[in-house]
Amino acid sequence: MGYVTFSIRPKPGIASGTVVKNQASIVFDTNEPIITNEVDNLVGEAVDLVVQGSVASPLVAGRPAALSFTVINDGPDTAELVRFTLSPVTGATLVILSASQGACSGDQCQLGSIAAGGRVELTASLQVSGGDHIEVRGSATTNTIEVNPVDNQALVRQQVAAAEGGHLYLPIVSK
Repeated sequence: MGYVTFSIRPKPGIASGTVVKNQASIVFDTNEPIITNEVDNLVGEAVDLVVQGSVASPLVAGRPAALSFTVINDGPDTAELVRFTLSPVTGATLVILSASQGACSGDQCQLGSIAAGGRVELTASLQVSGGDHIEVRGSATTNTIEVNPVDNQALVRQQVAAAEGGHLYLPIVSK
């Protein structure tokens, strides 16, 4: 098995948002040509947003907790109109979502622009319910071309400890 890679540069002055289509015909020796699928390439600035999530401390039922999310722009260009969404929260209630830049309302934050190599830190303050775990997904979107959308979200799943001071009653059995 072999492969071929190649790069092209768009013509000077080509408009951002232009779709360039490509297809190849590959010929090995005297065999019939192999025609590849046609691929659309969008001309414009591109980014790779990455979302990471974590829990700073153990979670206890009935107590407040904080989750941290980070939106990172791995570049190569500036990500424009970045939006972060927290969804759905299982095992806890969202109290407030805040970010190191931009504005948050409810479960969404408008983060604005993130330069290549830049990052935005977010904190989700939660009230943990009595379940055995919490599950919270954070995701980021942008109107800039996204080259790897697979890593635009992070799922935080964490066990919840029982509240301290609980009582366990056992029956007394005698013979």
